[in-house]
Amino acid sequence: ESGAGAIIHEKGYVIGAAHATSNALIHRVIFGDGSKTGFQVVAKAWDYDTAIVRIYGDKKFKVARIAPMKDVRENDRIFMIGNPGGKAHTFHHGKAVGMDIEELRQAGRFGVTGVDINRGDSGGGTFNTRGEYVGMVQLKFLNSDISGAILGLDRLRIGFDKVLQDEKRRDYKVGIA
Repeated sequence: ESGAGAIIHEKGYVIGAAHATSNALIHRVIFGDGSKTGFQVVAKAWDYDTAIVRIYGDKKFKVARIAPMKDVRENDRIFMIGNPGGKAHTFHHGKAVGMDIEELRQAGRFGVTGVDINRGDSGGGTFNTRGEYVGMVQLKFLNSDISGAILGLDRLRIGFDKVLQDEKRRDYKVGIA
């Protein structure tokens, strides 16, 4: 399995797809510059197919700026970064759509069109034109005008609520609003 993710905390916490971490034989992160390191799965929220992992090392990581899904509007230009089939990172752009589709909204998702979502893109970051992280690639739709679904980061607070209670005890935030 391969997948993608985004760093959400300077201590190396990454958000990605749970299914990509569960079947991985080797827990390894490959950065854009080609450097590699291991990771440990910290938590999974299977209801949202989402995992938080911690990258090994004491390095201070650059964190993705996060924006809530409510800031995403119909036809906004979005950018996705993935890792299909274990290849080098890929970059796609398209438009946010389906903001009015109740089934997507209820699930904390919005649609994307004009992109080719492939195996390995799961968990990949979706960014707005300001470079803010608005969600992660979650589903590919077949036979539809909508390419796939993006899980808005607003939902992650709900899915990981018990795990993130630790923030209150240790006086830090992992960056999920």
